[in-house]
Amino acid sequence: MLVSTRLLWERRFRGAYGLSTYCVSDDNSLLLLMPRPLEPRTYDLSFVMPDASIKSVSDLTVETLHKLSASFNSTICVGMTGDDFYIFQNGKKARLFQNKFLLTVDVEMDVSGSRAAGAYSDLAGENFTVFLVNLDGSVVWAQDVDFVPRVVATATGGRAVVAAGENGVITCQDVSARDVWRFRTEQPVTAVYCTADAELVVYGTAMGEVGAIDAFGTRRWQARLPGFVSFTRHSLLSGLTAAVVTGPENVTTLYLMDSQGLQCGTFPMLEAATGVAFSPNGTTLATSQKTGVVSFYALTVHSAADYAVLPEDVLGTAATLLQEEKWIEACRLLYDACTHNRQDVHLASHLAIARMKLVQGVIQCSDALALSGDAKAAIELVAQARLVHPLCVELLERERSYTLSASMELTSRAVGQLDSNVDAAERLLVQAIEMWDENVDAREHLATILQTRVSIADANANDKLAGDDLQGALADFMAAQQLMPTQDRSEKIHELTIQHEYNLGLEEYDAGNYDQAKFQFAKVLQLQPDNRQARRYMDFAEQFARVAELQNDPLNDRFRLLE
Repeated sequence: MLVSTRLLWERRFRGAYGLSTYCVSDDNSLLLLMPRPLEPRTYDLSFVMPDASIKSVSDLTVETLHKLSASFNSTICVGMTGDDFYIFQNGKKARLFQNKFLLTVDVEMDVSGSRAAGAYSDLAGENFTVFLVNLDGSVVWAQDVDFVPRVVATATGGRAVVAAGENGVITCQDVSARDVWRFRTEQPVTAVYCTADAELVVYGTAMGEVGAIDAFGTRRWQARLPGFVSFTRHSLLSGLTAAVVTGPENVTTLYLMDSQGLQCGTFPMLEAATGVAFSPNGTTLATSQKTGVVSFYALTVHSAADYAVLPEDVLGTAATLLQEEKWIEACRLLYDACTHNRQDVHLASHLAIARMKLVQGVIQCSDALALSGDAKAAIELVAQARLVHPLCVELLERERSYTLSASMELTSRAVGQLDSNVDAAERLLVQAIEMWDENVDAREHLATILQTRVSIADANANDKLAGDDLQGALADFMAAQQLMPTQDRSEKIHELTIQHEYNLGLEEYDAGNYDQAKFQFAKVLQLQPDNRQARRYMDFAEQFARVAELQNDPLNDRFRLLE
């Protein structure tokens, strides 16, 4: 088997989290989690469409996430912070294991989006538990284990929950928490994947061992790769296994292997990988990197019979395209031909020559575009060239240079609008930072805008507080806190919220609405359990509500006699 890869698109999404296991759909769209630039602790879960455009699905509000697991089949997703697991749906969140104090280890949702498996420890890090939960928050089972789990995977519906640990132990349990099999390797397991039908588990270790285990706990095949395995994935339909390995000098490489564990494709990654995912039909593969770069590849699996297939006019057509300065089309044609016949040195030499002409021609044209002020067109041209020559250093440097120039140009335009249109300037600064994350000038100007808005909101809040507009002051303080959280403001908001709820309770009490008054005072006691005044008025409201209920009861003999 031989696998050829073609880069469909590549784009940097600032701050994007690593790809989830089941984030890619058959229509070549993928789910991606990204933080909002101007709203702390707020994230957007979006579909990246086949043309690399973005379609928002929902937003999440939570402290710093360590991992999010989502599926294209579900509107629900699960995530974990350092000490909590959360379920997210339609902008709302619910915490799992609310009565437990724990440290999270891993969490993984199944492809159907109905259940999730994970692992956690107690606060001392001494006792470890593997669990399976429904995504309505109910726990299917939770069981202590006798090893330190590191990664977890699950089949559809939790029919198999696989946990792997630092001592090389890999366990499989069914939906009832019964032990199915237990496997042991001599190296710490750092990656694990379970197919949807629970028929195959693919694991990777810290020392480069990759293996496949069947439904009976027997190893089908084993491969040795040069480095630390951070991710393993498997496609049922194509039979391909993907393994991301970080080798010497921190060079990261994606390896593709066939159903026997034999390598059938490799390509290096420029940065450390944060995620990898197959589409369900196995025809596409997506990767994410530490810098937020997401790459989307088309995969073509060739059998031995395909290797010698080569149209006779490929070289002639490529030569014509080069004469017409259609370098990208010529390189793509020759590259596809080379993947069908990797032993043809003649073809490989023509591809190398075509790529040299591609680099020369694209650099010349893109430089001209950049000099004319059209940096966007220059970036797009180089990006198209990199699709057929992704590892070319010259093209990568040009793309970064043009991106830097475009980012600085956006910053300059934003500075010119700071006095006249702050909102427009803010949008330009956000775009500049998205293009070049290290744009210090844009970040400083954006921070100044943010600080100004926070100062205005705080000043408005204090003015309203002086005018006894407690509710308005609360709204402004909360707006400032969302932009730039501080401990002092948080305590102030807590104090004012208590006062506001207490005042509402007094209003309802004075109006004789004792049930509503009890509700308001209960909210005060929830925020401040030792508030004596709220407790006192709540007791009074309870008594008066009971008296009113007795007075209105026609069956009460005492009040009937009094009438």
